[in-house]
Amino acid sequence: MHTKLSVGKLRGIEQVADRQGVFRICALDHVGVVWHQIAPNIAGDISAEQTAFKMELCQMLAPHCGAVLLDPIYGAGHAIASGAPGNIGLLVSVEATGYQGLSAEGLTELLPEWTVKKVKRMGAWAAKLLVFYCPEDEDLARRQLRVVEQFSTECMSHDLLCFVEPLTIPGPGENREDTNSRKLHLVCAAARAMSALAVDVLKAEFPGDPTVQKDRECLIAQCRELTQASRVPWVRLSGGVLFEPFCEQLELACRGGASGFLAGRAIWADAFAVTDRQERLRFLETVVASRLDRLAEIARQHATPWHERMDVDRHISPGWYRTYPEDGP
Repeated sequence: MHTKLSVGKLRGIEQVADRQGVFRICALDHVGVVWHQIAPNIAGDISAEQTAFKMELCQMLAPHCGAVLLDPIYGAGHAIASGAPGNIGLLVSVEATGYQGLSAEGLTELLPEWTVKKVKRMGAWAAKLLVFYCPEDEDLARRQLRVVEQFSTECMSHDLLCFVEPLTIPGPGENREDTNSRKLHLVCAAARAMSALAVDVLKAEFPGDPTVQKDRECLIAQCRELTQASRVPWVRLSGGVLFEPFCEQLELACRGGASGFLAGRAIWADAFAVTDRQERLRFLETVVASRLDRLAEIARQHATPWHERMDVDRHISPGWYRTYPEDGP
């Protein structure tokens, strides 16, 4: 069982999850190469396009999700300043590497001059770190775990909820097909290693290959293996799959113990193909919003509430404030 949540983290998790204890989070922290893949025909300043589109998404989708994940470069500050997300929960990413691949040495890089303390100061309830991981690459795995340990310790010191997103990569001499065939082992190994640290929630890949394995009960069993491997709640990322397959995978994941979703491209990526702004806003308000509602219903029906996966002590002793630390342990 995970270490008991502090008062600050308890407040945070209740802000980013719904009243049933289920996570319904829309991810908008995509930058760099992924954004060019989403919108390859943009002319001019792609940074301005990213910011404008993210603000549209926040404004239109906020009533349909419990929280939103934004990056600090093009989204988080702008969203707060514009009032786009309203009063829903806010998560902010801290990595510089994004989804475009590994750094020169394979190590996750943090965004320069951006810190967990700043995430806390701006009023977010959680920070998120993406980590590339392969247990067979022992040197890289060791260094990545040090990055996660430092990140989770900083989150603890500021009573900030800590989300970690491990993405599995090919090991030495492997290709992507080899990795996909070992997905269950790799995803569970990453969950086991990351959740042993002071991490609060894992943003996890599907622990198998639904394009190859078609048996639903087998896929649910694989998700249960991930649930057993992780000491903390986990949520399903979309990983760029199309919406309908993601719905199916989310149901399987939740039946297998997931506590909801933290997804992006499967929900909203095709909105960028609508070039007229008014038409795009209508598309977001109708089609994309209905997708979030559908995912929320799947999660509500089948997800495991986060408080069933964490040790929560709601008893506050007299004089608790005297020993409540200014800085975490």
